[in-house]
Amino acid sequence: MSYSFAIYDLDGTLCHLPTDYEAIRQCIADLTGDRPLSRRPLFDVLLRVSPGIRAEIEHAIDIFELAAVRNIVLLPRINELGKLPFSIATRNGVAVVEAIWRRFELPPYRDCLGRGNWPVEKMKPHPEHL
Repeated sequence: MSYSFAIYDLDGTLCHLPTDYEAIRQCIADLTGDRPLSRRPLFDVLLRVSPGIRAEIEHAIDIFELAAVRNIVLLPRINELGKLPFSIATRNGVAVVEAIWRRFELPPYRDCLGRGNWPVEKMKPHPEHL
């Protein structure tokens, strides 16, 4: 079977981004006045808060993700990039994808669907975004 296009996930597929999710959960708790979100899916919270709080949470997540780029580990699948035209679909922010691509001078992607620019209401792993 041959393919003419690929869609890649970022964290866990192309790289391991050691994001401090416990610190993000605490930050969200501080912003929302709620207890830390140990059991609720982190990104589902974004769909349940007001737009103003959502923007603050997304900004905080961007800061933690961008800090994690310093300690990123590229995974072997990264070597597949550029063999076919491709896009990125990730729960990570677009800013972190762009930072990784600049740091490692990776082949250009066609599109990047990430936190902050989802054209659909439901995020990964829901198939609506594909």
